[in-house]
Amino acid sequence: MYNVSLNAEWQRFNAVGGQTGPFISSPGTDTDANMYTIMVNFVF
Repeated sequence: MYNVSLNAEWQRFNAVGGQTGPFISSPGTDTDANMYTIMVNFVF
C-alpha cells in the first residue's frame, strides 16, 4: 500500500574504558547493549 511504511532500526551501544556512555549507571561486566525499534507509519 502506498500510504503505509514499515521501518526497522538497530542500534548497538558499548561502554568503553569504564565510562557509562549512553547507560544511566556503569553496566558492570557486560558493557554492550542492543536496541531494536520497529515503526509503522501511515497516512490516512
